[in-house]
Amino acid sequence: MFFQDKVTICHFILKIIYMASTFQKGKWGETLALNWLAQHDFKIIDRNWFYGHAEIDIIAWHTHVLVFIEVRLLHRNNAHLPENTVSGLKRKKIASAAAAFTESKHYQGDIRFDIIGIVYDGQHTPEIRHFPDAFFPGLF
Repeated sequence: MFFQDKVTICHFILKIIYMASTFQKGKWGETLALNWLAQHDFKIIDRNWFYGHAEIDIIAWHTHVLVFIEVRLLHRNNAHLPENTVSGLKRKKIASAAAAFTESKHYQGDIRFDIIGIVYDGQHTPEIRHFPDAFFPGLF
């Protein structure tokens, strides 16, 4: 019984370490995206905006359009492209949160949903790809 408890504790500790490192990598990816957006004339309004269980990574203005941006960071060894990992459910959650944000601000202008995909390998400069109008609510 004691051994099983030690194993359980070890698994729990490893899970916490993994979650912390994943969280840190996500924040690093968002920081890379923020810097890229600033260099490309986006004006950042908010970061990590929550509505219920939905989160919008970055909200920004770009040429008179309110932009909701999902940031995805993946290691180069991953078989998927980061921009292809935004599920239909995640897109619905982002769209729902965006609707709540625009309603809370009484905003009725143009909006769009972008994805920033970042690929890194730890040795080279991360590759940042921007996909404007990456998805449209109601079309998933």
